[in-house]
Amino acid sequence: MRPSAFTLIELLVVIALVALVAALLLPVPAGAREQARRSSCAGNLRLLAVATLSYARDWDGRLPIRWHADNTAFRVPSMVYPYVTDARVFECPTHSASRSHADIGSYALSYTWPGGSPAHPGNCDATTPCPVCGRTCARNYLPFDHYVGHALTEMEAPGETVMIYEFEHSGGSDHDGGVHSYYEARAADGSYHFHNGGNNYAFLDGHVKWAGSMAAGYWTPSADDNP
Repeated sequence: MRPSAFTLIELLVVIALVALVAALLLPVPAGAREQARRSSCAGNLRLLAVATLSYARDWDGRLPIRWHADNTAFRVPSMVYPYVTDARVFECPTHSASRSHADIGSYALSYTWPGGSPAHPGNCDATTPCPVCGRTCARNYLPFDHYVGHALTEMEAPGETVMIYEFEHSGGSDHDGGVHSYYEARAADGSYHFHNGGNNYAFLDGHVKWAGSMAAGYWTPSADDNP
């Protein structure tokens, strides 16, 4: 009697099973795992960008206010939430802070809509350079602010103006912010880089990209201070 032997099909099946078991047992490299989280985060930002722009279309082309000192029910997350209807969109899988809001309930927040005035410290205007970055700025404010819902038509370079970005929130605030040097310093600080040396950013034209830092001009509606 001839000794039994594996057929080619049986051999291929065994190899496939061994590969499957090895894939399940071997750890996923940290870099690959973080790359997947970065992609998931970028997807969140795309949804939030669409939601923010949808809000603006419904409100005569005006962006939501960042917060309102006299009525804390007004926050950007609560205003864009009806357009996403899922609080999980606010959470990056790498980092988040616990928040609670009457309209949303308990949720995790990983992003912020940069706001404040002025954007450049000092008396920067169309002819006077910013004392920090040395650039002039005709529109010396950030896209989002309390009390003021800025019009999309004010945004001279929407493809080069940050709308939403990842942020490590402090205290009880969900609207941390300040002049561009504050945001810029955080964006350039490696201790605040959540995805392989950088962060995801959503821009006012709706596109999202990863970057290791973000220069001063990308925080204001003006085109004249862009790099």
